Amino acid sequence: MEREDPLAKRVLPEQELDEGEKEEISTPKEKTKEPKKDIEGKLPTGQFFILSAIGDEPDKSIQEDAMFKTYQMAFEDKTKEDFDHAIKKLEERGFIAMEKPSGYRVWIKITDKGLEFYQKSK
Repeated sequence: MEREDPLAKRVLPEQELDEGEKEEISTPKEKTKEPKKDIEGKLPTGQFFILSAIGDEPDKSIQEDAMFKTYQMAFEDKTKEDFDHAIKKLEERGFIAMEKPSGYRVWIKITDKGLEFYQKSK
């Protein structure tokens, strides 16, 4: 069984080609990258983890530092910046609300929209 050498098919400018060979040697088309689409029905794993942890709480809220510790246990390679980014994205989508009623404690509460999304996704 003989292998075809792809370099053997190179054609010098002075050589003539018939139509079938011309199509075979044509330059490859460039792939165009489409931007990532944000699918409404899906969340990245870290964001969904946060949403589900808050959604499973009896009063539908949790302290931010407790949520971060839980997040770190689940995702050992993630940093505080990753956590803050996930919280920010959930807040932008309207799934959670941050509350700072007193002192240094910050509470994360799930909104009605976030709870509805979580219950549909279960």
